[in-house]
Amino acid sequence: MGSKYTKRYTEEFKRDAIALVDSSGKTVTAVARELGISSESLRGWYRRAKADRGEGAPGELTSAEREELRRLRRENREQQQTIEILKKATAFFARSAVGDSLAFEQAQAVAEEARAWRGANAFRLVRYLSDRPDALSMPSSDCPTCVVRLLVALTAAGHGDKVTLVACGDCGRTDPLPTNNGPEGRLCSRCAGRRAKKPCARCGKVASIYARRPEGGICNPCRDKEPDAKE
Repeated sequence: MGSKYTKRYTEEFKRDAIALVDSSGKTVTAVARELGISSESLRGWYRRAKADRGEGAPGELTSAEREELRRLRRENREQQQTIEILKKATAFFARSAVGDSLAFEQAQAVAEEARAWRGANAFRLVRYLSDRPDALSMPSSDCPTCVVRLLVALTAAGHGDKVTLVACGDCGRTDPLPTNNGPEGRLCSRCAGRRAKKPCARCGKVASIYARRPEGGICNPCRDKEPDAKE
């Protein structure tokens, strides 16, 4: 009965066996028999050595290329495992906030709607939710954009009574979505535009743009000078 263990050989032994094949003129099978090793093992070593020297068959990978392929496969496998963990975590936190009425498939659907089911957004969402158990019912003003979208998606799915939408830090509105970063929290696109300091199209001063006119954006003082400003 053969041994169930595979004998391991040092790299030096492998190099010497390969060199013996090259220098002796004997076949791989003959050299393997003399060394008392498997001809298949020696044939594999010899084939890889030829590939490393650029003498391999077309498409034959070198040792460095095989190692790189193993590394990429390992990273891909680890990435897939991480993605699965993130998906389950996203669904878990969403269900924790809403309750059992939100099935896993529905949790996935709202996460996909929020563009937070995979990739960097999934990491941001899970990290934010894990640090704040009440993140969906009492979201902070500086929450990630994916959280803003997730809350909207949950509301649209009929769970608005369990979550709180993030409001713009300036105007207090939830529509348009406050997806812009501001010094005191998230801002909607309108308020973010007003806060952006640019040369006024009328007076030329660099200031926050408060209104848009045919000639371009104008500052608040110029807006106040318009005839209908006090109406």
